Amino acid sequence: MITIEELLTPGERVIKKHTATLEKGAACMLVGYLYLTNTRLLFIPKKRWALALSTAAPSLIGLRIVQVPLQSIKTVKKSWGRLKAQADKEYTYH
Repeated sequence: MITIEELLTPGERVIKKHTATLEKGAACMLVGYLYLTNTRLLFIPKKRWALALSTAAPSLIGLRIVQVPLQSIKTVKKSWGRLKAQADKEYTYH
């Protein structure tokens, strides 16, 4: 499993960490950790989900880590435990 420390660049720091679910369409949801750093928003799926994805749905193997640079985020909406970030596409976290 990849840790946040391995992904941080020099000068980057974690501002907030939250256990979250990433909605990847009607039939797919990934459970993991959502990190807000001073430069980007990162979603890292939990290890057990990454293993399940690699055996159950090979087409989803590339969906392990989601990285969204803060400068590319156009809008953020938060309500009732849901966070929607609009960048190149919409990312929905619960």
